Amino acid sequence: MTATLSQSLAPHLPLLRRYARALTGSQTSGDNYVRACLQTLLADPSVFPGDLDSRVGLYRIFHILWSGTRLDSPGVAPAGGKLEQVAQERLAAMPPDSRQALLLTSMEGFSDADAAIIMGRDKAEVPLLVDQAVAEIDRQIKAKVLIIEDEPLIAMDLSGIVEDLGHEVAAVARTRGEAVAEAERHRPG
Repeated sequence: MTATLSQSLAPHLPLLRRYARALTGSQTSGDNYVRACLQTLLADPSVFPGDLDSRVGLYRIFHILWSGTRLDSPGVAPAGGKLEQVAQERLAAMPPDSRQALLLTSMEGFSDADAAIIMGRDKAEVPLLVDQAVAEIDRQIKAKVLIIEDEPLIAMDLSGIVEDLGHEVAAVARTRGEAVAEAERHRPG
């Protein structure tokens, strides 16, 4: 890699590492992809698309490697505990292109046009992919809620709040016995 190319890419490497870790779901796997990207550029700097902004070009090379080669480390749990693991599992449940479009535009701040170049897609596809990712997130976080409240007006108010937040009210129970029976019948989230 020439000194000029390495100097232009250096400021973007921490951002690429963050993106790679979010995309792959683990620090180890993300770092493996970034390493492979840099090794590719060291072996043959001419593969870098010189007609692109350095950050867009770096992410483009990364995407080509990510979509063509699997360097994931099976069995490597994400660091950070149970909550991060749940978040990574939900992210992994998204189709890869939708996940990538969402991360490129929302987390990395790329425009739809730049995200399309990075992904090798048509610019019109990027917003559709982002919408798919958001719909999947909405689907994953939607819950069935059991409301336990003996005051009818408060229960009604709580039901409205739950529904306004996009969740479903499985049932409203006034007593402990009703709550247990409704929980067995509806299995709230």
